[in-house]
Amino acid sequence: MNEIKWFFKTMPFKIKSSYIISFLFILISSLISIAIPLFYKFIIDSFQENEIDNILKGIIFYIIINAISTFFFWLGEYLFRAKSSNSVNYYMNKAYIWGIQNKRKINPEIIINDPLAFGDFSSLIYSLIEIIKIPIPLLLIFILDKNAFFISLISVVVWFIYIKYDRKYVDKNQDIIIENERENFDFIDDSIKGFREISMTGTFLFEFKKVQKRYMHWYKKVKSYIKKRNLYLIVLEIIKILVMISFIVYSFYGFYRNQYLLGTVFALISYYEMLEIPIENSFDFSQYFGYYKKLINNLKDIKEEKVEKRYDIGEIKEIKIKDLDFSYGEKEIF
Repeated sequence: MNEIKWFFKTMPFKIKSSYIISFLFILISSLISIAIPLFYKFIIDSFQENEIDNILKGIIFYIIINAISTFFFWLGEYLFRAKSSNSVNYYMNKAYIWGIQNKRKINPEIIINDPLAFGDFSSLIYSLIEIIKIPIPLLLIFILDKNAFFISLISVVVWFIYIKYDRKYVDKNQDIIIENERENFDFIDDSIKGFREISMTGTFLFEFKKVQKRYMHWYKKVKSYIKKRNLYLIVLEIIKILVMISFIVYSFYGFYRNQYLLGTVFALISYYEMLEIPIENSFDFSQYFGYYKKLINNLKDIKEEKVEKRYDIGEIKEIKIKDLDFSYGEKEIF
């Protein structure tokens, strides 16, 4: 989280305050929306008991609460979108200035592409809000049915253990793959540029096979990574579906045994779904966080890079090279 702290610390007050206010608005919207399943419960239970007045009251309160929740959400969304362009422009300018100040060769990717990504920084904030509100649906499930609460709690713990493991797996393998990709393409690029020299020495076939072998080794690594990751995701989805079915069956079983009315069944299922969305978002959050962490570190590197001390050695009149030897493989060229 140090990277995010640094990001907000360097951010201008106007942009920072807008992000904070919009975060609060969307958080309020999310917290209000948690009450909506209780209105489902109230309306369905009233319908089951033929209480027409209560049904009308429930529908009116549901419309009001839903309208307030939507209003706060769009207010927060507007502030996010309004200030995202300011954030992008600010970090584009800063990255450019820091690069010049540090006499560093400016990478267009860091100056343009990285700051542009901050235009979608709200996705990280939304995911964080969803994670923050996880305890509230759990608490409401506990109030409605204690056994259902333990099923939900076990599900949440299992998902988070899985997400933590997946994040480590992704970080470890993606960094290795990206580094190998750069090395391989640099190697292939150098080989293509040296095509004439290689042909002259008669070692082109040998070098081509070497490049091909290296590239295929990298390709197999990428293929293995994608295969394993997809397998993990499929397993996660299967577990989620099975647990969801178990929870629904248990909820209707409680209704069948007259432990509660039908409205409670729908409220329990709705709150369980509210847990699933934050769990999925926490999965996204770990990915977004890893992505933005790298972008912020790029900006930090530019800003905090120390300029190397330079020495003036005066005018160079002549350069001499002695005992120069160049060979390709075991074959000497000159």
